[in-house]
Amino acid sequence: MIVFGIREKRTGFKIVAGHSCCNCSSKESLFVQVIKKGFYLSGLRVFTLSGKICTVCAHCQHQLEECQMPPDLKKNAMAAARADASSKRYSICLFLFRLFVAVAVVNYHQ
Repeated sequence: MIVFGIREKRTGFKIVAGHSCCNCSSKESLFVQVIKKGFYLSGLRVFTLSGKICTVCAHCQHQLEECQMPPDLKKNAMAAARADASSKRYSICLFLFRLFVAVAVVNYHQ
């Protein structure tokens, strides 16, 4: 049985230093969140459909999307998101290996 669909994955919970929340003014409570919507096949992401970067306040849960951020916060958020993305580069190799194993298992059972 092959299960497929579209879902969102939230990653990159990195704290943004030197900024306060514009809603509750709490210091050092903002963190960057990367939201990627992708196509999944049997629980594995095949490809990414869209992605966005936002900051979320840990205190009041206020969320700012990329277009709403001030320029300095946007710069820091993008840098944090890039640092998180570079650590996930190995996932493509892992996906290809899993796909190869899945195809081998399906062909073996036929």
